[in-house]
This record gives sequence, C-alpha cells and structure tokens, in this order.
Amino acid sequence: MGADHAPDRVRAAGPPVKRTDVGPRHNSSGVEQLGSSFLKNLSTLWLVFLAAASLRLAIGTALWDQPLRIVDEQHYHQLARGIAERGEFAFKPGRPTAMRPPLYPAFLAGFFRLGLGHPAVRAVQAALALVTGLLLWRLGRRWWGKGAAAAGTAVFLLYPTLVFFNFLILTETLFIFLLLLALWMLERGVRSGGPVWCSSAGVVWALAGLTRSIAYPVGLLLGLATVWLSRRHGLKALVLGAAFVVCFAVTLSPWAYRNYRVFGQVVPVGTMGGLNLYMGNYEHTPLHRAWAAVEVWNSGKPGHLPPGNEAQRQKAAVNQALAYMKAHVLQTALRSMVKLANFWGLERTVVAGMEKGYFSRFSCPVAITIAAVFILGACILVTFCGLVGFVWRFLWARAPMDWVAAVMFVGFSGLHALVFGHPRYRLPLVPLLCGYAAWAWFQRRDMLSGRGNGPRWVAAVVGLFLCVVWGYDVLIGSRGKVLELLRMLG
Repeated sequence: MGADHAPDRVRAAGPPVKRTDVGPRHNSSGVEQLGSSFLKNLSTLWLVFLAAASLRLAIGTALWDQPLRIVDEQHYHQLARGIAERGEFAFKPGRPTAMRPPLYPAFLAGFFRLGLGHPAVRAVQAALALVTGLLLWRLGRRWWGKGAAAAGTAVFLLYPTLVFFNFLILTETLFIFLLLLALWMLERGVRSGGPVWCSSAGVVWALAGLTRSIAYPVGLLLGLATVWLSRRHGLKALVLGAAFVVCFAVTLSPWAYRNYRVFGQVVPVGTMGGLNLYMGNYEHTPLHRAWAAVEVWNSGKPGHLPPGNEAQRQKAAVNQALAYMKAHVLQTALRSMVKLANFWGLERTVVAGMEKGYFSRFSCPVAITIAAVFILGACILVTFCGLVGFVWRFLWARAPMDWVAAVMFVGFSGLHALVFGHPRYRLPLVPLLCGYAAWAWFQRRDMLSGRGNGPRWVAAVVGLFLCVVWGYDVLIGSRGKVLELLRMLG
C-alpha cells in the first residue's frame, strides 16, 4: 500500500478539527507504548497468524466430516451439485432458480468437479480467513494506524464465532474476504486517484453481491460515496465514482441477463429478497425473533401471492410488503426497532447449534459452557469497543474510510431492520468492529479522561444502546432459548 504515515495524536483541547489521518501518534502511558511497539513488530504478527492457524487446525480436526445440518448449507450443496453434475443452477433438474446468489455454489462446485468434498472446502476457507486477516492488516495500517491495525487483525483472526464459521458450508468466509479486498482496493483508489483501483473495487464488490445479496444495494450507496470521498481530486472524482459503479454493474450483468432470459424480468442477484421482505412485513410476522417468519411461513401461514415464476412472485411480494408497511406504519416502526435489536443482538448461533446437537463433538455441557463464555465475551467487548471507536472517530474526524464504514454500518443495519435481522448477519461487519475496537483501546486514556475532541458521552450512549438491545435479547426476544440453555448447563 506504499509508505505508511504515522497518525497524529488526539488533541488535548480546542475545537474539533477535521482530520484524515486519525489515530494516536504515541500513547499516554508506558504500558500503551510497550503494547504498540510489541504489536508493530512483524515477527509478533506472524506469531498471531501461527496461533490463528493452530486454532483452526484444532477445531477443523473436530469438524472435518461435519454433516450439513443447517438448511442454508444444504441449499448451497444442492445448487453446487446441480452446477457440477448438470451444468445448471437449479435445485431440481430442468427448473432453474435464482433464490440464492450464485457465487458460493459455484465456489463449491469447483471442488466437486475436482473430486473434492467438504473437508477440502473447509480447509480452503480456513486458509482464506488467514489471507483475509492479512488484508485487514494492510488496510488497517492507513485506516487506524499500525498498532491498532495489528491488534485489530489479531482480534479478528482469533474471534471465536468467525473461527467456527470457517468450517461451515456457508457464505461468511468468502463474503468477508471479498468485502475486505474491495475496501482495500477502494482505499487505494480514493487515496491515489487511480480509476483502475476503483474499477477493481467495483468488480470485487459485485462478486461480494453475488455471494450475499445484501452487498448489492449497499454497493450502489458505496458508488455514490466514492465520488464524495474523492472530491479532493476535483472532476476526477466523478470518474472514480463512475469507474466503481460501471464495473460493479458490468460484473453483475451476465447473471442479471441469465435471470432475464429465465424469468422474463430483471433480477440483478436473487429472487429471495422480495420474499424475505414480505415474510418480514405481513400479518403473521413474529414481533420477536423476526427471522422465524420463515418457519411461520412454512408451517401453514403463507402470504397471499399470485401464481407465477420466481421473479413474478418476488415482484408481487415486494409490492404487498410495501403496501402492508404503508398501511401499518406504527407496527412497521416497532418491528423495525426489534429487527435492529435482533441484528445487534448477542451472537448465539454456534452455541445454539451445540445445544441442539448439530456439532456432536462439541455438544457436552463443558464444551458448551466454554464456547458460550468465549463467544459472548468476544461479542460484547468487540461490539461495544468497536462502536465506541467508530462513533468517536466519525464525530471527530470523518476521515474518508470512516465514511465507508458508516455506509456499511448504516446500510447493513438499515436493510436488515426492514427485512429481518439476526446476529449472524452482523458477522461481515466484525472485521471493521475489531479495527475500531483496537483503535479505541489505544485511545482509551483520552476517552476516559474526557480530553480530546471525542466526548465521553459517546461511550455512554453506545453502552446504553447495547444494554437495551442485549437486555431485550436476553429478557424478552430469546428468553425461552436462554432459559433452556441455562437448564442444560445447570
């Protein structure tokens, strides 16, 4: 990424000053100086990567032959088999679909065509996670400073939930890699004014959208943000933004054209988004744990959609969802607040899977207890410190990449608040939260003492928000699940 510039320290007093190179030049205590020097040492970072690889090897040994118990895993497997064996993207022969984005099934199909199975996929995903860590470190050196970048990378590589997800046949590992690769390219393009980098970022972001559909609408917002972030390049900013958007659209176009030929309508990524919007906004949508609307739908309370192909039903689903939301404004507002709380809720997917016996080698009470402590502890610390660091930096400096983070935080949170949220859907934001958490750690003395441009009330507001969200999650939203887990452990 070129030469790294030492970030400036936080000002001790005076009015806020807009900066683009935010971060601590030196820390306020000998302990912080020692920690920063320690983390900047490249050999130490390699030790972190070695520890991360060893952890994945240990967990992967237990999950190597893990059966596909999660519905999403089974769907991706079916689609991948269709590609590998019949050359068609379909659950059943002769019935093409667009219910799932295509890139991850195509990724799996590549292994199947080579005669490899899920163990090979898990091994490659574990290795890809380490490469993602390297990307985060390279990106973070300019975003948060060298020390915070190294610390954030270490937290990301050892983050328990993400380590476990490396061995599930799900999109998270590939999706996070593509997001960070696109952000790394975009940062270089915005900084240097290079349209090639912005074009490459558009291509990779589109590939992320073909992996998880949430990246598709956020990518459009990011294209607009690219123009704003590149404004110091004058009229060239329009070229950089156009390069991102055009390459983004061109990369999506072959799949959109295929869908038009199959369904007779424009479908940029998938047909499940409209149905999800409807399931999250119709008369039978659960208020708590709104993602359970899928179970409600399948249990005999479907909506009133006309017959037709996937694209036609998706269009009807979107129209009916919007009509219902317009007719029930207060209910929609309440549901959206609950869905937002679901999105920022405590991570319990892995622990719930252990509790249900999905992962037989980790289903004993001791393993569940240890996993719950590490997963929930990491979730609480990283989410709180990460949001504090982000909000503080954004209010103080609004550096270019902080605007990018704002687009991602608001875009991911807002869209899931309209459809339905789940703590798993927050995982793609974890790398950014890890970086901001590390940055906040190095700035903690200034934040706690009230010095500098970041007011102490930021931590109080973020803490209050998360206490409300997590309190709701434990006491109301998932109360039955929590009590069941406690009975099992007790």
